[in-house]
Amino acid sequence: MFCYVTFNRSQPLTVGIGHYLRIGSIINQITLLLLLCKFVHIILSMRGIIVQHSINTILCKTLSYLLSCFGRMSSWLMSMVTIERVYVTWFIKGMWLKSPRIAKWIIVIIILSIVIFDMNEVIYYESIEDPKSSMIMNSTWCVASYPASVSIYNQTNNILNYILPFLINFLSTIILIVLIIRKRIGRLRKDKQKEQQRNLNIVNIRNYFDLIIEKRELIIPPLLTMLPQLFSSGHFILSLSLACQNLSVNWHRYLLMISYFIAYLPQVLFYKLYVSPSSFYSNEFHATKLYHRLTRWRRILSF
Repeated sequence: MFCYVTFNRSQPLTVGIGHYLRIGSIINQITLLLLLCKFVHIILSMRGIIVQHSINTILCKTLSYLLSCFGRMSSWLMSMVTIERVYVTWFIKGMWLKSPRIAKWIIVIIILSIVIFDMNEVIYYESIEDPKSSMIMNSTWCVASYPASVSIYNQTNNILNYILPFLINFLSTIILIVLIIRKRIGRLRKDKQKEQQRNLNIVNIRNYFDLIIEKRELIIPPLLTMLPQLFSSGHFILSLSLACQNLSVNWHRYLLMISYFIAYLPQVLFYKLYVSPSSFYSNEFHATKLYHRLTRWRRILSF
């Protein structure tokens, strides 16, 4: 809610990034809600509480499909934020990619593309009985059963939706750091010219670190968005398997579960990634009615 009221203000919406972040704040909360629904559905189906096969199948198909779609939408939208920040840093006077109209078209293309290309999950996901469960328990699992041709398509789709956002965030972070350092060195050369000419050729690690801290709102979000994708690589690799895996060792199962939930950290930390580090977005949030109400309630409660 804090993110949405911040990015829904007129000033952030004058550039494309504001539109990506506004839609992203909505999609992130829908993703987390779907994750909760999926978690509840797994527990109920494992305990055999949902006995109606048709209801179980509908929940299996829709929750798996929607969770996959919204999770990928979030990753691509955050990648577009990073791309636009690289564009703005590189081309200070550039206006094409900053245009809200271009951002709206890109958002529509991303949403429609993911909705269409992930349709195989609706078709081939199904609810089956757990072969290890007793007749009394009546446990079920939600699994995907793909033909050979569709399986190749599904693996390719998974690879593209995992690798490309990761590479965009990784390369964009490096490019941002290089551009920021180059501009700082160029600025020092103009200011001090011959006096600091020798010192400019040797920039120590502390100067780099201070510069990164100063520009943290540009560097930290893509970096922290990239790390959960890196830690969830185990889950990604197992998703390419053609069969269910029986993980008999406990720490294997726990590691897989942890990597699965780590992938959703960017959605949980959205406010800390994009609003808190930015003085501009923090001021925008402080100007909202919601913030003034919260401040008023805090004063009342403090008395």
